[in-house]
Amino acid sequence: MPDDSANFETIVFLNGASAEPAPSAGAVKAFLAAHPQIEPDLCVIAVRKPSDADFLRSLLPQTPTRHFVATDFPQLETLLEIVAAKYRPTLAIFPPGLFGAEMAARSAARWRGTAVIGAASFERGEKISAQKSVYSQNLQAVFELTQAPFCLALAKEWLARREPPKVVPPLAAPESAASSAEEAFFSAPSENPPRLLAFELRERKKTSDLAEAKRLLIAGLGLEDKEGVALLSETAAALGCPWGVSRPVAMNAWADLDKLVGVSGAMTSPDWCLTVGVSGAAALLAGVESSRRLASVNTDPEAPIVARSDLAIVGEAKETLKELLLLLRQKNRPKS
Repeated sequence: MPDDSANFETIVFLNGASAEPAPSAGAVKAFLAAHPQIEPDLCVIAVRKPSDADFLRSLLPQTPTRHFVATDFPQLETLLEIVAAKYRPTLAIFPPGLFGAEMAARSAARWRGTAVIGAASFERGEKISAQKSVYSQNLQAVFELTQAPFCLALAKEWLARREPPKVVPPLAAPESAASSAEEAFFSAPSENPPRLLAFELRERKKTSDLAEAKRLLIAGLGLEDKEGVALLSETAAALGCPWGVSRPVAMNAWADLDKLVGVSGAMTSPDWCLTVGVSGAAALLAGVESSRRLASVNTDPEAPIVARSDLAIVGEAKETLKELLLLLRQKNRPKS
């Protein structure tokens, strides 16, 4: 896509209806300060009521125009309908967090554009690209963007780099009084949209941190399929420890990427680690070589993982897990 400055419109979207809008607004301002080539044309802010704008003005980035959209929170679907119908920028920037990720992904779908969730940087020249962390934050990937609008939900790292709040002396005129930005207010319906029948807020449970685990069960391609991963999970539960997988298992979608161990995932140092069906590729070995005790199960006695192990069992991964699970169940069975 050519760098046509005249037709390249940039809009910043912020959630002023959140309990703490300052951190996300500061993250966006820090991102813009680090990317001086991005000049926002418009800032769109979701608010609960128009009077909230008085507090929010000092938090907002400098833009020629500001639009405040008043809607009950959480009314994401209503806000999406307004945004999709009223705006169509070339570049849309959303803050870090759930609000930004939802708005970026769903706005891109409605605009038939491109979304990047967790964007660390943005480059605009002969080619347009965005950079983000992948593989559990262990790799920085650059994605070329070709289908506008480009919707960026910023990475959480920008929250740590956010601009500090400005301290305004008590007798000083409020910053909003000196603002030269043109402003407009829009009100969204206060009732739930017809397609939203109900909503429930649930706290997301944090998964086990493989990097901090003291005991660990790891499996590789020798599991053969998703059923093997289910057996792995059941065995790990009986052992009372978290489990992880090698890269081929994750790439086959047998397990989530947050279970990945090795240079592309978690780097671990447990007291003991048991690997099953793992050949011992260098990428995975780097993630487990700091284990105090390493045991392995593999059909190949010449596999690299066997040479690194304190204890090695030559056998099938699934069959060994089944036998281990049976022994654990017998051990854990309540005595009559």
